[in-house]
Amino acid sequence: MVTLNDFAPYAGIGYDTWMFSDKQWSFNARLGVMFVGSVEAELSSTGLLASDPNFLIELNREVNSLESDLDGYKYYPVVSLGFSRNF
Repeated sequence: MVTLNDFAPYAGIGYDTWMFSDKQWSFNARLGVMFVGSVEAELSSTGLLASDPNFLIELNREVNSLESDLDGYKYYPVVSLGFSRNF
């Protein structure tokens, strides 16, 4: 299981045409970045190998490798485009 932080700050900029027009249709766009922080990974097993010390060592290596691989994904780009209609 991989878990992320419950709180992810976002910084961005946006544009929306409904503020500048009284038309029925408007366009909006947003561009930013979201910071999710460090990833925590957890692997578990059941069955015959669950208590084997060599298997548990390998399982811990996999967890460390997974967390190391995911360490570069702390920031996610966010792009949002939309249309809206006023009634």
